[in-house]
Order: sequence, then C-alpha cells, then structure tokens
Amino acid sequence: MDLDDFLNQAPLEDLDLSATLAIFCKYRKLSKTIMMTLRNYFRERDIMCKRMLDIGCGYGYLTSVIGKYLAFEDIHGIDIDDSRIHIAKKRGINVHKINVARDSFPFPDNNFSLITSFGVLEHLNYMDNVIKEAYRCLEPKGVFLISTPNLGSWINRLLLLFGYQPRDVEISNKFIVGVHKYYGNIRPVGHVHPPTLKGIKELLIMYRFTILRIWGTRTTYQPNIIFKLIDSILANKASLATRFFIMAEK
Repeated sequence: MDLDDFLNQAPLEDLDLSATLAIFCKYRKLSKTIMMTLRNYFRERDIMCKRMLDIGCGYGYLTSVIGKYLAFEDIHGIDIDDSRIHIAKKRGINVHKINVARDSFPFPDNNFSLITSFGVLEHLNYMDNVIKEAYRCLEPKGVFLISTPNLGSWINRLLLLFGYQPRDVEISNKFIVGVHKYYGNIRPVGHVHPPTLKGIKELLIMYRFTILRIWGTRTTYQPNIIFKLIDSILANKASLATRFFIMAEK
C-alpha cells in the first residue's frame, strides 16, 4: 500500500489521541514530503532500515504506518498507558512500558536508524532525558523526528498580548482556564510545556544533534475562514506555525 492507503484506514480512536496522525491525514502533501525526505535520506546514505523506535507510541497506528512505509524490519514503541500498550502490541509493535521523563531506555547504544517522538515533549516538565536517550540509542547518522505544538505560534503570540492563557500551557489537570473562547469546549490533555522552535533547536544542538529539516504545519482546528487563511499562510514560517516537525541527525 502507498501512504494514502495507510492514512485512509486510520482508526478514529487513534485520530482522537494523536494530533500528529490527524495532521498526517489532513495535510497529505506535508506528510508525503516528510516521508519521502526520510526515505531518500536513508537510501542516499545506504542505511538499512532495521529498527525504529517511537517514543510515546499510543495505540501505535502512526508508528505502524511509518514503519511499514519505510520497510523497517523491527518496530519498537514506548508508552506508559497499559490500554494503549495492549492495542499497539496487537499491531505488531514491540512496546516497552517506561517513564520517558526519567527512565533510561531499555536498549543498547547505537541501536536504531530512526527514532520518532510525536506529541510527547509538551507533556514533560523537562525534555532532557528523552533527547539524551534518543541520541544514545540512535546509530551514527540515525534520524530523530519530532512533532510538537509551538509555544511561539502566531496564535499564542496574539492571544498573550490580550492576556489569554496559551492553549498548550495547561495550569490545571481538571479545568481549562484563561483560554480564548474560540477553542470551544475542550478538556485538559496534559500539555504543560511546549517549546518554541528556537528553544528546541538549541536544546537538540546541546545534545549534539544536527538539525536537517524543519516543517511548520497548520492546526486541524480551524474555527473560521479568517483563522484558516492566516494559519495557512503563517504555517510556511515554522517559528510562527501552530505546530512544527524537526528532523535531526546524530
């Protein structure tokens, strides 16, 4: 199957859980660009796609899509939720239950060609352990692919000017407070610490990664035509985009 076939079959439960999967499904040009960039990277460097790891794999559908599309032989995932782990294992993913904020990953050094982390970093107080362990577990020239909301997005900058709480910086695990009404009826999802693009780039470089590519992306939540227009224009500048992807090399 090609990438469209995989994405057309995305289960609703996975779409509800993973903003990155929803973006992959809605913005096909972007998802194909990212996947082709990865495929070409590995081919040009004669890197055998033997093992990949997804940090925070959830139910595992997007993990499976990427692994199958790039023809990885051995697909691993990390998660902490037992119900998600159970489903991911049914999809053929070797899932390991650990706390990524503090635990060492249960893998040897230089073990993976690709490590992904989608919608995980914004849940952590500090990102050091994930980035440090990703670097350790990647083989030389291996790729670390990240997706996260952007604290410095155009909408966050605008709303902060008027005193609103950024949506992705939750100060309560029970209530959504201080956000603008355009977000509608939402609930806390554990987003406490999204990075700015400048911040995460500098942190990756501190841990000896080399930044290869950056993509800005639109949000899947677009309440009106004006928001949609502004979001589509400013997504072309990753530092202002509502979300971004970073491809980094060990």
